[in-house]
Amino acid sequence: MEPERHCVQCGQTIPPDQADCPRCSKPQGFLWWMRRETFLLLMFVVLIIFFVVTGFAAKSYHAQQRAMAEDWYARGEADLRADKPQKALEDFRNALAYSKEDSLYRLRLAQALVAAGRTQEARTYLLSLWDRQPGNGTVNLELARLEAKEHNVAEATRYYHNAIYGVWNNDPSERRRMVRLELAEFLLGVGADSEAGSELIALAADLPPDPQLQ
Repeated sequence: MEPERHCVQCGQTIPPDQADCPRCSKPQGFLWWMRRETFLLLMFVVLIIFFVVTGFAAKSYHAQQRAMAEDWYARGEADLRADKPQKALEDFRNALAYSKEDSLYRLRLAQALVAAGRTQEARTYLLSLWDRQPGNGTVNLELARLEAKEHNVAEATRYYHNAIYGVWNNDPSERRRMVRLELAEFLLGVGADSEAGSELIALAADLPPDPQLQ
């Protein structure tokens, strides 16, 4: 009996009636003849190109989203300055549609809602911002003013104090003095003269050595 023959390339048994391996002797495509390392390198290059193209497309998309958000935000600012709060709040809503997590856009939307007389909606946005940034001076001041409009003395005072000791991005000392003065005026308006006097004393102690301010 003739011993079995095996293909030196694939190891498959060669039938007795065939001279060559039936598998390896078949015509193969171009990629089959490429060395394994070359094929893997080619696939790696293709993947790199794919990720670069995908990253570029994603970056371009996000840049376009930011540009649209900034454009709507600028329109909202212009409408607020033109005393068109109803139009401004729609502009800020559109800005948020393109940049959902932007705190400034949410704050300006809340302020537009206040200007449009939609205080409950404004409070919802402001409380959401307060949950994220309880030390934000502007957010606390807006909440204080809403409570002051409804004559909620305790809540208004609490938010005013939060604003006084909160974080301000621009000219914090002046902002805090103005907020304390606004609180004192509010307390005088509701007949809380003693509390107003305490705020004015604290305000006077915090003033710089400027005769006009004193």
